[in-house]
Amino acid sequence: MLVGGIMHNKIIIYTDGAYFDIGDIGVCSYVILDSKENIIDQASFTTPKNLNSSRQIASELLGIQNALEACVARGFKNIEIYVDYVGLQHWFDGSWQIKSPIVGRIVGDLKNLIEKHGLSVNIRHVEAHSGDKWNNKVDRMCQIKYNEIMRRK
Repeated sequence: MLVGGIMHNKIIIYTDGAYFDIGDIGVCSYVILDSKENIIDQASFTTPKNLNSSRQIASELLGIQNALEACVARGFKNIEIYVDYVGLQHWFDGSWQIKSPIVGRIVGDLKNLIEKHGLSVNIRHVEAHSGDKWNNKVDRMCQIKYNEIMRRK
């Protein structure tokens, strides 16, 4: 796994997670792109309620997990992930201490997934709401998923 640096012939992932107080709902989304930014896959998920005490953090991490599992299913190994929560990058490179048991468990699961499948993963930070096309897309996907859930209630 790399943090920083450049990877060639890679798959690009953008992920996002969100937590909404109204309804106590966490959601996460990802989009997987090829090196020419063609969409390979995209999906949104609800975060299990028992993880909502971490607010959006578990959702951010589960977005990465769901995307990596989709990459493993397709045989992709060389992956660059863009996230808008800088803590994700720092937890993976070890520059931030993990204090939450929930976060520690999910980060551990992600590191095991990466190691088990021999993935080369580079995590990069992109500024939220900065006009980045793909970050905006996964942000919108989270909002759409939340709206769908609320309409069903």
